[in-house]
Amino acid sequence: MLKTPVAGEFIDLRRVAQSTGKEERWAIGDRIPDTVSGVIFAPPERPSAMCLAILRGDVLGRSLQTSHYRYSWNGSEIASIYAFDNAGHEINPKELGIEAEAVVA
Repeated sequence: MLKTPVAGEFIDLRRVAQSTGKEERWAIGDRIPDTVSGVIFAPPERPSAMCLAILRGDVLGRSLQTSHYRYSWNGSEIASIYAFDNAGHEINPKELGIEAEAVVA
């Protein structure tokens, strides 16, 4: 996994309804100032998540390598995920699909 620091001014579009039509979404995009670094939005695939779309590359810092993971396949699904970090903990993949807010960039 890579971690990239981000610093800039972002427009928060998480409150835009998933049902918003194409024309209205394009109109919202047209109103975003050129000085904005990017937008924060909720993806339709997982509305509880938070995604960041970068519009200007100068807001990205240098990427750093972080944790490694091992995925254990049981023949029909990923049964467990092991983190090769300082704690060496096991992740239950079923917990990754919960309704709680997820932060992703």
